[in-house]
Amino acid sequence: MHRMIKMASTAALCMVLMLACATTRVSADTAQCSHTFPNGQTFDLSGLRRPYGQRDWYADDRNGNMYYFNVCADTNEVPEACVDLQKAVQSPVFEVTNESNCLWLGQLKSIEWELIDENEPAAGIELYYFDGEQCGGGRARD
Repeated sequence: MHRMIKMASTAALCMVLMLACATTRVSADTAQCSHTFPNGQTFDLSGLRRPYGQRDWYADDRNGNMYYFNVCADTNEVPEACVDLQKAVQSPVFEVTNESNCLWLGQLKSIEWELIDENEPAAGIELYYFDGEQCGGGRARD
């Protein structure tokens, strides 16, 4: 089963929903940051992309794990715990566990867009990143 990467905090999710229909141009050196679904609904998340030099988005979950991410671009910085573990790779999302383990959770080239609710497109979207760090069984994290 694919592991879904969601914005872990309510504040981050609200920002995605508020800015989902923004009309900002997409830079050529990052992933396409807009998507039109078969029902005609278009979402443009380029307003959420953190440019180089700005702090990445971050959130935590109820287990105390931290997530560092950018939207439609690799993170601007690799989390310190990842550098310490020699996992300084390019990725749009990192998880630093409450035990200071670091996992990179996908690659920018592997984005999938889904509506949260196909019957209610205004509910927003979810971005999935695939081909992350290998799990113990040799399968990529998603």
